[in-house]
Amino acid sequence: MGVNVGRGFAQYKSRGEAKVIAFILLEIFVVIIEAVLYTIFLRKYSDVPVPKWKPITYALVANAASFAVGLCLANIIPGIF
Repeated sequence: MGVNVGRGFAQYKSRGEAKVIAFILLEIFVVIIEAVLYTIFLRKYSDVPVPKWKPITYALVANAASFAVGLCLANIIPGIF
């Protein structure tokens, strides 16, 4: 949701380049927040030890998949975004 809010603000205030930069920066921010939260909660509630790389990899892969699906949807239904 934060990414969409930031992207909407960039669309309202700036040109295309600013939209792309804002989107990339916000995506990086979301990945970092998710990785930290996954690391904290998986270590706290998991029955087995969780290596550091797993939550980070999960956050990266999940966001990459979400980005790819969103990109496909944007090409199919451009007015939705």
